[in-house]
Amino acid sequence: MPRLAAIDIGTNTVLLCVADRGPSGLRTVIDRSIISRLGQGLDRSGVLDPAAIERTLAALERHAAEAAAAGAAYTAAVGTAALRDARNADRFLEEAKRRTGIEVEVIPGEEEAALAFEAVARGREEEGALDGGRLLVIDIGGGSTEFIAGEGRHVDWVRSLDIGSVRLTERLLINDPPLAGQLDSLGAYVRRALASLPDPPGLGPIDLVGIAGTSTTLAAMKAGLRAYDAEAIRRTPVTIADLDALIAQLAQLSSAERLALAGLEPGREDVILAGALIAREGMARFGAGTMRVSDRGVRHGVIYRMAAREGI
Repeated sequence: MPRLAAIDIGTNTVLLCVADRGPSGLRTVIDRSIISRLGQGLDRSGVLDPAAIERTLAALERHAAEAAAAGAAYTAAVGTAALRDARNADRFLEEAKRRTGIEVEVIPGEEEAALAFEAVARGREEEGALDGGRLLVIDIGGGSTEFIAGEGRHVDWVRSLDIGSVRLTERLLINDPPLAGQLDSLGAYVRRALASLPDPPGLGPIDLVGIAGTSTTLAAMKAGLRAYDAEAIRRTPVTIADLDALIAQLAQLSSAERLALAGLEPGREDVILAGALIAREGMARFGAGTMRVSDRGVRHGVIYRMAAREGI
């Protein structure tokens, strides 16, 4: 079976997955992330900063080279909130094609959500966790957050909100550490955004799964991990009480001071507080006291889509 690679270019992070597709599902060969902060200053200016473009192009080049060295027969790349929003996104896309030969597809929030849901749902199948219950996936990104509900692999409800950890940090958490009033304003802003969401159909007992860097970081911080451990993260459920404690702790520390905390990846220290608050309020909005965390994401969904398209 041909080896496949997918690159997810987000507002904060560029992620690479290289995997083999077999009868039992995906076997991940490489799963790597580089924090490049493509969306730095975007919420204020409406354009991508030249330095952020260069950082992200360098990350894309590195990932593309690693995928090629690993023997990937096909490599696809998608762009999400930052490239959807930026007026000068074409500049990035043209340079990405010139430097890597890869044509980055900018996908709408609903497609981003569907890819993420498929990745989590198929992961549950491959792990043998076929409980038939409803699944709600929360994908907290740097520029937006997606909410996806369904059963099995079938998505029946998708919403995308422009509340992301980078966007809201730059907009509302002006001081470092933030003032109490700024944190209150952030909480109120997120709750208002979430209140605009209708209930997904069949809302009741639901398996809530958080994905992407904010969620995995929160699980790693709860577990006190000094090195990234995907298995430990998957085994660490996060409760609202856990998030309340983390939010209270993070709010008292500057970004530099947060770097001493176990589980916090450098590059997320300034935006993890906003991400934690989005996770906390998202759980409360849907009546979930606990969030399971998955290291699956859009990149895995892209690989499944590629495999179907290529008949693999």
